[in-house]
Amino acid sequence: MDGMAPQVGGEARLRWPALSGFLSTCCHGDDACSVQQDIDAALAPLPSSERQRLAVEWRDWNAAHPFDDIRFAIEALDDGIVFDRASHARQFMIDLRDRIVGPARREAGAEGQP
Repeated sequence: MDGMAPQVGGEARLRWPALSGFLSTCCHGDDACSVQQDIDAALAPLPSSERQRLAVEWRDWNAAHPFDDIRFAIEALDDGIVFDRASHARQFMIDLRDRIVGPARREAGAEGQP
């Protein structure tokens, strides 16, 4: 299967287990999810290595889903996260990236990793 095809739930959860598990702990419900607070609270207890793994999985997931409407792809990771609009789903993943990828890069640099 190529990376452009939509992932079904079990397959997506196997391909991106850290990202799927993280989403299941940080946010459920609807567009009212408080992304910053929920993500920060879920990230706080994680060691740097797990945050870096999340960043890698986020980048891989995002590369596999370049299309505008990613609602199905997010639901494949965690069916408890539902969006009414495609734009809200994309913004959620952008917010998630901002909370995970940037800090993971800084942590990796502080630990002397490339």
